[in-house]
Amino acid sequence: MDTETTVSISFVFAVLGTIATIMGIVGKYKNNKEKETSEKLDTTTQFTRINVKIDTMSDIIMELIHKNEKCIEDIEQIKKNLVLANERIENLLKENGEHSKRIKEIEGLMRGINDERY
Repeated sequence: MDTETTVSISFVFAVLGTIATIMGIVGKYKNNKEKETSEKLDTTTQFTRINVKIDTMSDIIMELIHKNEKCIEDIEQIKKNLVLANERIENLLKENGEHSKRIKEIEGLMRGINDERY
């Protein structure tokens, strides 16, 4: 082999080595890109799931707040009804006392009339 052939063969090996190195770098770059893309997709999916869960929790909390407000309104109405019922009971007891006094007066008059007859 002469010198030119040796240089040509060396040159070919150098070029092949460079091509192999470049292909390895490109392959790693593609793998890294695919991995990054997959990780980004996984992260996006996780954030989407978290957002859906947060939205669901928010809806549930708002529903509970609404139910709580309704319960508070119902309790306020019950309080008003109790106050009215207590006022009515007091008036009825007062009227009952007045009626009892009248009945006793009438009974006293009736005794007096009966005593005069006999």
